[in-house]
Amino acid sequence: MADIYLEHKKDRRAYARCYNELVQRHNTVESSLLLGDAYMNIQEPDKAIKVYEAALENFPGNVALASKIGKALVKTHDYGRAISYYESALEKDSSFASTLRYDLAELYNKLKNYEDVERIATESLNHQRSEDPAVLALDSKYNLLLAKATRATAKYDKAVVALQRAREIQMRIVSQLGATADSKEHKLIASDICFELADLYQMCLKEHGKALSMYNEAIQANSLNSKALLALCRLHLAQGDLIAAQTQCANMLRMEVAVDEATIIMAEVMFRRNQYDQAVFHFRQLLERQPTHYVALRKLVEMTRRSGTLHEAEPFFAAAEKATQKVFLHPGYHFCKGLYCRYTNNPNEALREFNLCRRDPEWGEEAIGHMIEIFLNPDNDTLGGDALESVTDSSQDAATAGGATAPSEQAES
Repeated sequence: MADIYLEHKKDRRAYARCYNELVQRHNTVESSLLLGDAYMNIQEPDKAIKVYEAALENFPGNVALASKIGKALVKTHDYGRAISYYESALEKDSSFASTLRYDLAELYNKLKNYEDVERIATESLNHQRSEDPAVLALDSKYNLLLAKATRATAKYDKAVVALQRAREIQMRIVSQLGATADSKEHKLIASDICFELADLYQMCLKEHGKALSMYNEAIQANSLNSKALLALCRLHLAQGDLIAAQTQCANMLRMEVAVDEATIIMAEVMFRRNQYDQAVFHFRQLLERQPTHYVALRKLVEMTRRSGTLHEAEPFFAAAEKATQKVFLHPGYHFCKGLYCRYTNNPNEALREFNLCRRDPEWGEEAIGHMIEIFLNPDNDTLGGDALESVTDSSQDAATAGGATAPSEQAES
């Protein structure tokens, strides 16, 4: 009934009233949580906080209620009050202190107060070894938070150690739980940890061999981890291993995982192998499914230009225009159109299109670069190699001429 009021009748008061009546009839922790969450859903966090606080007085020691209060305070962006609440609760050394301490560390991380994140995480991890799955799960979360904080402050070695600990803990949890539903969930977490470790090795430490190993381990733990699959494809591509990249992309397309991104990488592989028709074919397939995929449209324009078939890209602009009425409001469309106009020697139209997207954070920088190049070279004349060669040839001719006239001058004297 409550969902009907909110989703269909758009009556927020009636929606909250349903849960309020539930609390009045059955005042339990569960009903109080439902009422508080209802207020949060309709963007009234102050009322939610009052509900949680009242419920915590009636049911002291409830971890869920204590945690909800802190998160609701964060939702109001009253971060100072939220920090005070957490610190006050931790001073009482209550039964839910461990949960609130982690919530406080998360808040410090959100506020980019990385020193406090590192301090809280280090203190919380300093305890005797335990095999309790709940304790291990919290330790894993602390290590992940510690890795984020140390990576943000360029302490990459510490970040690696924290991620390796989190990975080891997750493997212990999986081993304890055996073949259960909870075990599958922790395997997914382990896969994400391996991906983070691989990303750290690749992007920050430039240790591509270790990154490759961790990406493979992430995929082994979760064969549908799209982030790891795509990163592995891109790493193979960056290393020039086109066969491995092609094989990985083919597997992703077969499993229907991140199909759009895999198609783009596959097309790039085909282009690098000088199979231009196959590269264009993959982009055609993607744009036929999703005409407003402007990253693919931009790649198609560039590849058809290089293969001398730029005219084949024109129908896809018409397809994008038919797909949505808002196409002319998207900066990506104007960038692709500007690129097409520039390559078809229509500089004025290209400038107009690039000007429409030059303030966009994604497309703007390149658009401005193209505008500058057009202003410097509006006729799209070939500059660089040919010009330098002509200058070199003329200077050599002049030197030869100078050398030939010198003896004649001496003879006349």
